[in-house]
Amino acid sequence: MLQSALPVLSCVFLATFPAAGQGVRVDAAQQKLYGVETASLQPAEITPSVKGRAEVIDPLPLLQQWSALTMAQLAAEVAHTEATRTETLNREGQLASDRAMEDARQRAATADEAVRQAELSLSATWGAEALQGLKSQSWENDLRLGKSVLIRLSLPAGTQFPDHAKTASVSPLAFDESLEMQEFPALTHWSDPRVNASRQPGYYLLVHPESSGWPIGTPLQGTVQTSDKTLQGFNLPADAILITQGRAWVFQEGESDHFELRPISTRHATRHGWFVEANALDAHQPLVIRGAQGLLSQKIQASSGPKVSD
Repeated sequence: MLQSALPVLSCVFLATFPAAGQGVRVDAAQQKLYGVETASLQPAEITPSVKGRAEVIDPLPLLQQWSALTMAQLAAEVAHTEATRTETLNREGQLASDRAMEDARQRAATADEAVRQAELSLSATWGAEALQGLKSQSWENDLRLGKSVLIRLSLPAGTQFPDHAKTASVSPLAFDESLEMQEFPALTHWSDPRVNASRQPGYYLLVHPESSGWPIGTPLQGTVQTSDKTLQGFNLPADAILITQGRAWVFQEGESDHFELRPISTRHATRHGWFVEANALDAHQPLVIRGAQGLLSQKIQASSGPKVSD
């Protein structure tokens, strides 16, 4: 009987899910039955960021393309020096014919085109930001010698890139959630112009790893700070949050055994739940941290109205 009732309950849930703001009254006996526990909201603040899975990747393709660009730039520099020398000799009537001067100019133009093609290739693969950001970094030797590693930080599918990622960092995966893992800031970072095989956008990071080093394929946790602004609000434990109908909800306790369902944003995930901004909740009402599912069932039942008998 229980198994046959579950699909019916699911259908009622989808059809009659009550709107936020419609409270439900649950007496003390029912609260005990549902295991309802509440706690005062604790103020917190965060700097907005986006978290994702990260992985150490093979730096060889980047090094090869960067080397090709460097060689093209050196060849172009030599070609322009030779073109300038030939023009000077031609102007002074020395051993440089007009034909030799035109040939030197053509070689310089061809070398410039080779530089442009190398830049386009690198930008298409690694992003235009890489071309600009890496020029000012002494990163190549460290990457070749293994003193730094190249990391791809993958954000959840559908994530919109911020206008500018302020900082980025990675940390080893915490298999024991009670441990605080050390964070390693990125020396430089830039957005990946492509999504990965799982359609996830992301960033590339250059990071100095811990002394033991991180082999290619090492999984990590990554964070991208998206703003310098500090947000004021509350940290909510995962057990307090109901995920349904494509949204997240929590219950807050009012007066006289009255509980109110409120929608929240899951934009800011934390280690053990979510952070919500202060205006999302009533700071004076306790948060239901246990038994929220039981309250939701009671609310759905109350919203569906009395059963009509035949």
